Amino acid sequence: MAYQKFKNLPVTAYGGLNAKPSTQDYDGLPVTPTDATNLPNGIARGLYCTGTGNIAGTTPSGATFVLTSVPVNTVVPIDVLIVANTSTTATGIFALY
Repeated sequence: MAYQKFKNLPVTAYGGLNAKPSTQDYDGLPVTPTDATNLPNGIARGLYCTGTGNIAGTTPSGATFVLTSVPVNTVVPIDVLIVANTSTTATGIFALY
């Protein structure tokens, strides 16, 4: 699967009150959420969500999370190993490397 280029995406810490926006370039791959399979290219350094909803997953340390009501076209700067199917309602999710 070929990488998709994302240029100058605005990055703001998800839910951060004192977050300072910046821009970042990423290579991204579309994600098919699955409960037990690691992302095919390993640990992603963030997720890009093109459709609003919840994102559930697992970090490299094994911690699980559910981010609720992620807005459309949001970059979530979090290290992710698994994007879970259960509890994920967001669409258009890309793993950013």
